Amino acid sequence: MRNVHRKSLREEMSERLGLDESLVMAVVDEFMLQLHRRATDRDDDYIGGALQFDIGPQALFHFLYFLDYFSKHYSWEPGTAGEYLLRIGSKREWAPFVHQVEGWRPTQHELSPE
Repeated sequence: MRNVHRKSLREEMSERLGLDESLVMAVVDEFMLQLHRRATDRDDDYIGGALQFDIGPQALFHFLYFLDYFSKHYSWEPGTAGEYLLRIGSKREWAPFVHQVEGWRPTQHELSPE
């Protein structure tokens, strides 16, 4: 049963925290937006430095071990995010989020052709 999940991540979080699913998703969306912004908008090593002061020790522990898992199981290079996004949706579907990165330090936020 290790790989069998009957509920979505958001459903499980909602139940465990006793919060409405829409509130859970709003917090997750904002957290990921801010993590992305802070990691790309700094000159220093955000993940190895300031992140530990922005989140709790449990979140940091699991995030860093998630990165270990991710690096072991995925071949990821700059531009891969756009490829993945276009595998699961069209450029039009992701367009509403492009404005969120406008004005940030230039990084790879391009979506390849549809």
